[in-house]
Amino acid sequence: MQATLCFSSMETQIKADEHTRRRYLEQFLAQVERRALIMAEIATSSREEALDLVQDSMLAFATKYARKPQSDWTPLFYRILQNRIRDWYPSQCSA
Repeated sequence: MQATLCFSSMETQIKADEHTRRRYLEQFLAQVERRALIMAEIATSSREEALDLVQDSMLAFATKYARKPQSDWTPLFYRILQNRIRDWYPSQCSA
């Protein structure tokens, strides 16, 4: 019975930690959204393209790096955004 209680307690803690991490991730993305959109819009001269790039960057960040330490989130996110913008330019030149 003790092992069941311990496992149940650990499972509850893991769920609470995941909820907390998700909340921190949502807060982080809300904080960087405006600046990221401005950066992408300046780079692309298109609101629609900028929105697509920022959304793609946020999805990639959340999928690949959300479990990294929060102190690493800002440089990781902006590196992803810069790479998405850089990748966007060649596709526009060949169109």
